[in-house]
Order: sequence, then C-alpha cells, then structure tokens
Amino acid sequence: MKRLLQLISYAGFLGLLLLSLLFYKERVIFSDMAFYLYGMARDSSFAIFHDRFIAALPQIPVVTAIHMQATLKTLSLVFSSSLVLYSLIMFAIAGLADRSAQWALCLFLCSVLMTTQIFYWPLSELMLGESLMLVYFAALLRFLPHRSLALVLSLLFLPTLLFAHPLIVLPLSFTVIFLVQDGRLNKRQALTLAVLTLLILLIKYSLFRDPYDKGSLGGLRNFIRLFPDYFRLYANSHFLKKAFTDYAGWTVLLILCLVHYYKTKRWERLALVAGYSLASLGFIHVCFPDARTPDFYRENLYQVLPVYVVLPFVFDVLPGERNKLRPVAIIGLITFFAWARIFTAHYPFTQRVAWLRTYLTQHPAEKRIDEETETTRRALQLTWATPYEFWLLSTLENDRSASLMIIDSLQHIPAYGGEGNVFVQRFAVDAYSVLPQPYFRFNDTLSAYHIYKHRESKQAIELNTFE
Repeated sequence: MKRLLQLISYAGFLGLLLLSLLFYKERVIFSDMAFYLYGMARDSSFAIFHDRFIAALPQIPVVTAIHMQATLKTLSLVFSSSLVLYSLIMFAIAGLADRSAQWALCLFLCSVLMTTQIFYWPLSELMLGESLMLVYFAALLRFLPHRSLALVLSLLFLPTLLFAHPLIVLPLSFTVIFLVQDGRLNKRQALTLAVLTLLILLIKYSLFRDPYDKGSLGGLRNFIRLFPDYFRLYANSHFLKKAFTDYAGWTVLLILCLVHYYKTKRWERLALVAGYSLASLGFIHVCFPDARTPDFYRENLYQVLPVYVVLPFVFDVLPGERNKLRPVAIIGLITFFAWARIFTAHYPFTQRVAWLRTYLTQHPAEKRIDEETETTRRALQLTWATPYEFWLLSTLENDRSASLMIIDSLQHIPAYGGEGNVFVQRFAVDAYSVLPQPYFRFNDTLSAYHIYKHRESKQAIELNTFE
C-alpha cells in the first residue's frame, strides 16, 4: 500500500505541474506573482518582501533562468511550475527523512485537500511554510536521539518557518501537541521547541517590524466590533457551502477522524482536532467576516486546516484500516477531485486575463492611469498590481511593454514629476534605464502619463469575472 500511495502522490503532483503549465498566464499575470516576477527580472535576483525569506526557495529556478538569459515566456513558465516543483521536492525529502513515508503523504494531502482558487494565486508563504514544517518534523523525529543534531535542525528550520507567515504558529503548535499526545515527543522536548519558538517570535516582532503584517492583524479589532454576533457572519455561511463543495475532501477526513476518535475513546485527540478546527475557523472569519475578502485570499488562510485532519488521518486512521484498498481509493478520489476542482476554477482567472488583454487593445501605445471603479474592481478583484500585469501580458503577447495602471485612488500615485522615461507603479517609480532588456521593452520615452478619474468602461461591465 505504501508504494501505491506514493505513486498516487507523484501522479497528483504531476497533474498539478501540467495544470501549472497549462494555466501559467492565469497564475503569473495576477497580483503578487506578477509583482515578484517584475522584481526578479528587474534586479536579476530574488524578490523577498515582508521578511518572508521562504519565498526565495521557489524563486531559485527563476533566478537561475534569468542568469541563463531565458526569455520572458520561459521565466513565466518556470515561475508558475516552480511552486509545484517546490512541493514535489519537499515531498521527496520528507520521504527520505521518514522511511514510512507518512510525513510525505501528509505533505501531499495538505497540498491538494483545500486547493482551488489559491492555485491561481499560488505564492502563498503559508503553504510554503507548511510544506517545510512537515519536512522539519520528519527529519526531527528521525534525529531526535542525536540531541545536538536535533537542536541544529530546529535552529535552521524554525526561524524560516516563523518568518513565513503569522498563522504558521497554528499548524506548528498543533503538530507539537499531536506528537506529545502520541508519545513521539516528550514534554521536555516540546518545551524546548516552545521556548525556541517564543524567542524567535520575540526577535521577529521586536527587530523585524513589518507594516504589512501589522496591517493584516488589524482584523483582530473585529473581535470587539462584532461582539457578540460571531455566529451570524457571512464568512461562516459561505464556508459551510464550500465545506460540501470545494472543501468536501476536508470535511470527509474531518468526519472520519472524529468518528475514529469517538469509537476508540481518544477524547484528547478528538478535542485537539475539533478545537483547533473551530478555533482557526472562528479566528479567520472574525478577522475577515464579509464578502469584501476575495475567496482566494480567505482560502489561503484556510490552508492551516488540512494539517488538523491530515495528520490524524495518516497516523491514526490509516494504520487501523483493515481494508488496504480503502485508503488508496480515498486518496485517489481526493487527488482526482483536486485536479477537476482546480481545472474548473480557472474560468474567472482566464476571464481576468481576457479583461486585461481587452484593455490593452482599447488603449494601444498609451501611458495612462485610471482610477478604480466598482466595475473594474468586480472584474479584477485586486488592482494594485495592474502595472506589473499589463507589463507582463503586453511584453509576452505584443513584444512591447505597456505603461498602464489602474489604481484604487489617485491620491496613492507615488511622487512623479511627469517624466516620459519612467514606469509608474502603485508603490514606486522606476526609470526605464534600470529595467533591462529583453524583459522590458518600453519605447514610449517622450510622453507623460495621462491620469483619468472614475472612467467607466463598457468592456469592464461585460466582464465581471468574479461574479
């Protein structure tokens, strides 16, 4: 069964890899991906923001390709596929560290169980961190008898994990408690990990204060603002619908684990799984309670949830299963439905690229900044990265780089003196001279940007892609 589950996992990653190549434009010409690719192409180096150093790992193939003078299309394909390859490499390393391949199977299931729209917004440091976390525990348990080596592993892995994303502490603490309950970690070892974690977090939040992370925690004020109406939030009802559609695999595994623990009277395990699941959902929904939060963004935060059901399923439920074909069937179905779910989710992202393409056609050879309207917001969901999206799409398809931007407010345009040979973005202004060929092909060096306030577009109304 072990070999068959490994084959299913490798087939699952192969399917994700093919989808990442098929829909590379939908993935790369969107928000953070376009922004990061712009930074790598501009600097011929890694693009690291908000001290999330883990983002450098999937960028290694892209930076390597840049130094090999690969084309922009090749960079886009490499960047789209490198995020899947990262998970595949972590899966292989986990399999080497843990000969039972249980941690590797956990990693695969966490990669597909609740992945739908986030496949098209793939640069999730939370998911990158969770994959690395599972590799860390696979290696830690193997080398625990060698205390000094286990300490070195912790000092290498924990800072990278804890800097990856604020929510990583949830699956990290769950896994430690899970292993203590299982007897794989004793209380002294768990205490050592807890002390190291607290010290690293203290250093992070005292010496590496990041405005983005601070702003993302602003939703904590909702615990006061929304009190006591926590159960009537839009996010709750929306998740319940998703729990029986996109996230049905997670729901099935949750039920299987809870029923198993009820039958075996492992109440501490049942409380751990149910408690972490409910607490995490409550935290996410109170912080992001309404429909203004896009599904793909909330789904990124939901990636803490698979850990709470995958570890119990792999380590507790599967070993007691007498019918050895049933786990193969369950994991095979999870894999198949993940492929199907991701494929069918491409439509709004394909339409989004079509919207950008139409806008480029409507405004050829123009340098312009349009203020966001309700129709453009519905069509694009996020507009802050449109300069990078227009640059990437126009250079890929027209062999000419466009200088266009849609911005949430004209007041947010950075200081700009009307020069013709600059590329204006939401957060900066770059001179054409610092943008290397062949990735940047701006030839509009004389005209300044034209700025338009609240211009509605008929095409934007016709292409409300996310509705």
